[in-house]
Amino acid sequence: MYVFSGQSKIIYLQSGVISFDVKNLYSSWKDWVGSGDNSKFLPAFLPIGGDPISSTKNVAGYYFLTNDWRIRPWESSHSLNIEGNLFVNGGTGNPLIPTTGNYNVFINISTSSDSTIEQVTNISDNSTLVRIESKVDDVTALVV
Repeated sequence: MYVFSGQSKIIYLQSGVISFDVKNLYSSWKDWVGSGDNSKFLPAFLPIGGDPISSTKNVAGYYFLTNDWRIRPWESSHSLNIEGNLFVNGGTGNPLIPTTGNYNVFINISTSSDSTIEQVTNISDNSTLVRIESKVDDVTALVV
């Protein structure tokens, strides 16, 4: 989905990519940094957020492109939808750069206006679900 070039400081969106989630892009970049000798390049991201503020909420994630890294859309005329809080460190500049060809790319960035997000928890213990279902059934039986 993404091609990272540490030398040119460009994240290339591969052919057909018309939408992406910023958190997913950041995770892919971390994987890229951890492979081979890619850690020799300056970091592309400065993330903040994700810290828990209660048992059910985390601070929303914000991702800043840093060290002059930018994102280049797929080389085609299309609409590109970006989900997440993506900015350029320092507040100046655009996180995306134009295509090299003569294409029109309409960019829609959906950022969160809420500074907190609901924390998703996975219940891995099936017996807990069975006990919860049993209690709901008991309450339903009492109401009827």
